[in-house]
Amino acid sequence: MKVHFGPGGWVQWPDSEEFSIEFMRLLGAAQEGGSMISECFLAASRIDPKDGGDSWYREWKRMADLSNERANAAFTIGHVLTAQSNWLRAINYYQASAFGFDVPDTKQERALRNMRDCARRYIAHLTPAGEVVEIPWLEGHALEGYFLPAPAASHRTPVVVCMGDPGHRKEEYLFKMARHAVVDLAQVVNAHYDGNAPERLVGPDLALIRTRLAERGMQLRDSVEAEQKLAQLRMQYEPYVIAIAKNLYISLPPWVRHDNLKDNWQAGPWDRVIQAQSLGRIAGERRGTAPGTADDHF
Repeated sequence: MKVHFGPGGWVQWPDSEEFSIEFMRLLGAAQEGGSMISECFLAASRIDPKDGGDSWYREWKRMADLSNERANAAFTIGHVLTAQSNWLRAINYYQASAFGFDVPDTKQERALRNMRDCARRYIAHLTPAGEVVEIPWLEGHALEGYFLPAPAASHRTPVVVCMGDPGHRKEEYLFKMARHAVVDLAQVVNAHYDGNAPERLVGPDLALIRTRLAERGMQLRDSVEAEQKLAQLRMQYEPYVIAIAKNLYISLPPWVRHDNLKDNWQAGPWDRVIQAQSLGRIAGERRGTAPGTADDHF
């Protein structure tokens, strides 16, 4: 596989502009979790853009099937986050495999069906779980969408409706929206980048996270390359989140808690009385809270 540079910059296949542009889109999706650079170049090394799209479909479908199989295997043994990351990549690779068809084709239909299956499995195992919804449109037709409810919402909440441009499918926004949302929110609240913000994930805390995950059966790679990858992923989000929190006077939760303090929602002024009553300690006594015994709340 040769690398080509021209007046417009780097081009994967100089004689196939459409495939080259789509390949660049796939590479760009890596920062959002929609692909892996190594997987993209492995697939590209096996593609002949002059064969009418046959190898394009075959190689991206192969990569998508592999990610889908990894996701299902991880989910079977309880590694939900690993499964979700692989489903997201499978969604993008299936979509890529369907790219080269000018008209509907059985191969394209199969790829898009697999893509939607991965998307459904992904949203079904979010916390809270998402769901597929239908929005009335033309007579006899409906627009299908994905509804991702707000965490910990016990009542009706505002909803952000995202609609893609022509040629884009709703599934790709499952891995794009997190970064879009935090970047846009930073602009809404007029946040400013702080290059001197303190490091939030120091070495001992990262080591502790690795240990705790390993105790639960999830072994993280421990290498310079893995730490560089983690740093790159954090830099896509954390500077924006830190700036937003600073503007809104919000304290970000630490990566690792080193105290036993309860979160605000976990403590209430009657908790001790309720707990004591449930244990039968104050049966028959006057219900109430003795001065100075209530948990802090707000």
